[in-house]
Amino acid sequence: MPKRCRFFIEVLKAEMEDLLQDIMTVESRSRERFASLEISNYVFRANEALFMREEEAVRLLMDKLGTIDVDRFTSLDGLIAHLDAYAKELVGKADEPEAVYGFLKRKMDKVLRYVDNGTSP
Repeated sequence: MPKRCRFFIEVLKAEMEDLLQDIMTVESRSRERFASLEISNYVFRANEALFMREEEAVRLLMDKLGTIDVDRFTSLDGLIAHLDAYAKELVGKADEPEAVYGFLKRKMDKVLRYVDNGTSP
């Protein structure tokens, strides 16, 4: 099981990197819209603050992925439950944007489908 858990973590890390890129793309588009006066300074600043908090939370989740000892999990479900609980705790305690939990949950579901399709080593 650790081999499957390691594979899950590695794919999830790649998905989280992709998520960071998505956030940065939306952030860049927001800057463009502000520069072309499509959105107000107030909206731009609120968006920037949200993007920064989302990026920070995703990076914290990625850091967590790097510290997990997969050998302590007897099943992939146990690992996923651990990550799910951590994400909920992060969003609750650190007052991170709730959307971050949804982002992680969707990524975990996506990676689980990938792993379950028999593509894992």
